[in-house]
Amino acid sequence: MEPAALSAPPEMHESLCRFLRSARLPLRVVTGNEGTVRVVCSERPGSCTVRRLYVGGSIACETARAVATRLGLRVGQMGRLLDFLGIKVRRCSLGCF
Repeated sequence: MEPAALSAPPEMHESLCRFLRSARLPLRVVTGNEGTVRVVCSERPGSCTVRRLYVGGSIACETARAVATRLGLRVGQMGRLLDFLGIKVRRCSLGCF
């Protein structure tokens, strides 16, 4: 089974690939929109969804867990990915992130 894919902007491709290898996260990086989840760089970072992660944005704990499931990651792995992308977790009552 092929790992889930993060769709990333070309300028992030190499650094994201290096991070995923070093963190040993079972994901691949693609350019374009064909990824399972899309990483978006924007001047005005927004609130993340299960299909889009905004670099520097924020994500609700429940949504972060759903993205982790979608990508086949454990919660701790998702936390490392969010830290790398500078995404803040909000409304986390369980202390998972």
